[in-house]
Amino acid sequence: MPLCYVDPDGRDIRIAIKGNTATIHANIIFGGRDVSGNVVNAYAQEIARNWGTDRNGNPWTYEHNGQTYNVAFDINFRLEKPNERRIFNGENNYVEVIDTNSPSEMRNYNYGTWRKNGEGVAAHEFGHIMGLMDRYAEGGDLPGWESNTMGVNYGEKHVDQRNIDGVLDKAFDAMDQRDAMLQQRFPISNSPYFQKPPTDFEYYINRYNSENK
Repeated sequence: MPLCYVDPDGRDIRIAIKGNTATIHANIIFGGRDVSGNVVNAYAQEIARNWGTDRNGNPWTYEHNGQTYNVAFDINFRLEKPNERRIFNGENNYVEVIDTNSPSEMRNYNYGTWRKNGEGVAAHEFGHIMGLMDRYAEGGDLPGWESNTMGVNYGEKHVDQRNIDGVLDKAFDAMDQRDAMLQQRFPISNSPYFQKPPTDFEYYINRYNSENK
């Protein structure tokens, strides 16, 4: 999972499907009085440790229509610049770092507050940035999600295939819809779109097409 602090244009969660690889792109901008490079680096390491591979260190894959796709992450982190204007245009994700025991949260999937300390916080909230829903209720974790990152976010939990599927399912469904539309527009059997629709596809996640919508 490549990590860096240089973010030239600030994109939201973008899923790029090219050939047999689906790459999840994200940029997260950290601010607040309690932020520091060390804090951001700790967040980055936690996200990479939890989301970069499965628990056995194997790369993630995704199955769709009988084909196996490789899953890659391209995540950029950076510190917010002094007096930087926050523009909520669907392309920027902002996180305020707080040094309290208040709950961490993401609002509208592009703005939130994260606790400065707390194991599992960054991995859990990153799941929300990608559109995943909480897997707990007032009484605790939902059945079957007790050790999952999207359960109650204290302690070291883990990501599993259900999380990866939850991020990618709607993107691949949208690609199928694109392919069906192309085949309707170009129904001739020798049309390249009829025989093999293009594989390159991009999809953006926002609050309107998240996992629970």
